[in-house]
Amino acid sequence: MTIPTLIANYQEKQTVTALKKAFSTLSQAYKMATIENGVASGWSYPDNTYDASVVLFEKLQPYMRFNKTCVKEEGCMADGYTLLDGNELDDYGSDARATKAILPDGMGILFYSYGNNYKTRSETEGFDSKNWAVGTAVVDVNGLSGPNVAGRDLFTFIITDNGIVPYGYPGLKYKAEDEDGNEIRVEDPLSNCNRTKCFGYCESCTAWVIENANLDYLHCDDLSWDGKRKCSD
Repeated sequence: MTIPTLIANYQEKQTVTALKKAFSTLSQAYKMATIENGVASGWSYPDNTYDASVVLFEKLQPYMRFNKTCVKEEGCMADGYTLLDGNELDDYGSDARATKAILPDGMGILFYSYGNNYKTRSETEGFDSKNWAVGTAVVDVNGLSGPNVAGRDLFTFIITDNGIVPYGYPGLKYKAEDEDGNEIRVEDPLSNCNRTKCFGYCESCTAWVIENANLDYLHCDDLSWDGKRKCSD
């Protein structure tokens, strides 16, 4: 293999390791938070989703170590994120409304709450009263460093009553757009993790990386949850 290929493979392995660490950190913090406060759907949220995100953050904060916090202020995340297909995403760092923090290893993390609207949002995404989803945690595994691309170093987890769920498992419903640009929901998570046309926010790559320990969706387009799990298969 060429030197650039070896470097890319090494970086992807580092991403897998970092993402699994983030998953473990979030899961342990949430478990401790629920022991103290009950499940997340029972926490008291204001109507404004950004104010509600502060509540979500404050419940988890005692069980996580942060080097820096950016509670409704700029910083802690990079600006100028893009999708796998090259389209623009968001400037998380300059968003003074969001609740963000930097972990001791340099990872950036953003908390977003569905607020009092969590039941509607949950049902839209395939959750119900047995396991309400209350918000998301978006992790940048290498912090302020590049490439700042969803599915490469930016990944989303769903915060539910039953724990932290990596976004993108089969059986849920994911954001996409129809031919007219209207938001729809699809059940194929890899349609939301595609280097050619990444519907939604490319959030569905998270579960693939956690489960399959690779970022092969960056290199081939015929992967599937019920079939080919690596480009070399």
